[in-house]
Amino acid sequence: MGMNATRPNRTARLVAFLLFSGFMLGTGARALAKTTLRFGSLAPAGSSWMNVAEELRKEIAQKTDGQVELVLYAGGIMGDDADMVRKMRLKQLQCAGLTGMGLGKILPAERILELPLMFKDEAEVDKALSTLTPSFFAPEFEKQGFKLMGWAENGFVYLFSKKPVRRFEDLKGVRVWVWAGDDYAMEVFKSIGVVTPVPIAVPEVLTALQTRLVDAFYNTPLAAVALQWQPHVGSMVDYPIVYGSAALVMEKGAFEAIPEAYQGPVAKAFQTYARKIALVARQDNAKLLEAFPKRGIERVPLSDDVKTELKRRFDALYVRMAGRQYPKSLLVELLEMLGKPLPQGLAR
Repeated sequence: MGMNATRPNRTARLVAFLLFSGFMLGTGARALAKTTLRFGSLAPAGSSWMNVAEELRKEIAQKTDGQVELVLYAGGIMGDDADMVRKMRLKQLQCAGLTGMGLGKILPAERILELPLMFKDEAEVDKALSTLTPSFFAPEFEKQGFKLMGWAENGFVYLFSKKPVRRFEDLKGVRVWVWAGDDYAMEVFKSIGVVTPVPIAVPEVLTALQTRLVDAFYNTPLAAVALQWQPHVGSMVDYPIVYGSAALVMEKGAFEAIPEAYQGPVAKAFQTYARKIALVARQDNAKLLEAFPKRGIERVPLSDDVKTELKRRFDALYVRMAGRQYPKSLLVELLEMLGKPLPQGLAR
């Protein structure tokens, strides 16, 4: 009888011990579990963009005691911008460095930053971003399910071509690469009226240049060199047509899944290094512009009458896309902020 009475007690103690051990192991595993953030970019490994992204990876690991891990996928491994946006929505990717093309897939109005001839220099860009981000861009990205983690930059975009372009007549029939799926860029080139846009995915542009499927492309000096497109052209229109925006973004759910104690440090690190990317891009673009003649690129100036005609055509583009690509009120605010006259047909 005594022996039988002790059995339930022993069994109960054993069960309690196993339950307690399992609880402790479970909580320990949860405490040690890392939050992994997969980060995609079109920028090639070893480029300025990805070198700074590597610094960001180390900073996040340090500031979160190794509990948040940023895994980098460079060179389009995760696809182009549209692919990365889709993968973030499907939770297959948590964050990415996107150009305006990808940002526009999330928030079409972001492309207002890439209206031709909108900005004359980086100071105007910084003024616009510092003013419009808290009031418009950040909350609008949130509405679309994304956190705007920080503005990076591609820089000012130039037209590169195999033959010099000095007049509108020189553009007639020129086959210009346009990012496949970028309806906005297609609209911009159609507004010029004389070029022939050829939609091609970014990874296929190099082959298209080599086989003369295209005669020209638009990009920043840094991207033209990093993507190895520059050796296949001989001239560049020495007049920046468009500002190339870029930003680091994160799927909102992925950010909220970061332990609360680490959300602030992660957000601060992203913002800091996004700005560093922008500054490094500006330095590299300026150096390459100066070096292009030695690289066999002729910098071709545009005459004043061509500039005037371009402005007339682009002003019409501003008005035509207002209310369709971006709110008309946003365009008015941006133009007035920069002290630019409102195009004909655009009123407050």
